Amino acid sequence: MPRTRSGVRAAAVGAAVVLGLAACGDGESGGDSSVAATGSLEGISVEGGFGEPPTIDFEAPFDLEESDSQVLAEGDGEEVEAGDTVTIDYSIASGTDGTELETSFGATTISLPLAEGQTTPALIEALVGQNLGSRVLVAVAPEAPPEGADASAAPQQAQDTIIFVIDMLEVVPERADGTPVDPVDGVPTVETSEEGDVTGITVEGIEPPTELVVTPVIEGDGDEVQATDTVTIHYSGVLAADGTPFDSSWDRGAPTSFPLSNLIQGWQQGLTGVPVGSRVVLQVPAELGYGEAGSPPTIPADAPLVFVIDVLDTAAAPEAPAEPAPESSE
Repeated sequence: MPRTRSGVRAAAVGAAVVLGLAACGDGESGGDSSVAATGSLEGISVEGGFGEPPTIDFEAPFDLEESDSQVLAEGDGEEVEAGDTVTIDYSIASGTDGTELETSFGATTISLPLAEGQTTPALIEALVGQNLGSRVLVAVAPEAPPEGADASAAPQQAQDTIIFVIDMLEVVPERADGTPVDPVDGVPTVETSEEGDVTGITVEGIEPPTELVVTPVIEGDGDEVQATDTVTIHYSGVLAADGTPFDSSWDRGAPTSFPLSNLIQGWQQGLTGVPVGSRVVLQVPAELGYGEAGSPPTIPADAPLVFVIDVLDTAAAPEAPAEPAPESSE
């Protein structure tokens, strides 16, 4: 992963994008989604229609032993499949006290990869097989403690039941979909499959970089990545000295999302300003990569690197609800 050594993976949902309902018909297929949930979700009500900020109401504390979900409003867009990355709007509430933890409504959508290892399994199970344009209620139960964990330890708030209301907007493209750019001398060659996925990077005859070089291979026409955004990408990385591969999201079969500010400087500088839909080659000198420390065991010390990156989506960081003003002591 191209993170800084102190970087952490993103946000409460596990992922982040472009707001749009093109694949969802008119965005009104669900009508009003006011509902009193049944089954294990009995007691949760959600007011508001698809595309509107939901009001989530239940008697706290709310707790489940197993995660559960319910379609509140069924859309008429395409059916979402496992492995897709989906643009969503969402609100999250704490089962402990009912407070809103985070929302994208009125702020920005995010991209959620529906792939194992990328997103909470309960969310994948709830959303795969649903149609775009749907609003889905999901209650994510606490995960079982790791084997051998101290049973007397106090549970963390992150292990409480969390309530999601998710509007499914569109499927993110699987690869860069812009305009091809003529090859440039001195830039590693990108090898692709018939479908256009990156299968390799050839560095033979190319001098390792001493400064950051950003070269578009495909020029997109979407929103430009901002330094504070969360980006959804496919990427592959090799050592610039000999082309040894060390990481590839294509090999894992799903794109991934990162806050750009958590990544190595070569990515922060190289991806800022790149339009969504682009494929770029980043030639990264060691000081803008992992420097003297490297990233054992795959990246040695002082190693310049080469990345090929498809920028599939970008979004501003989601906004947390405003803190309530303190009550006056007078």
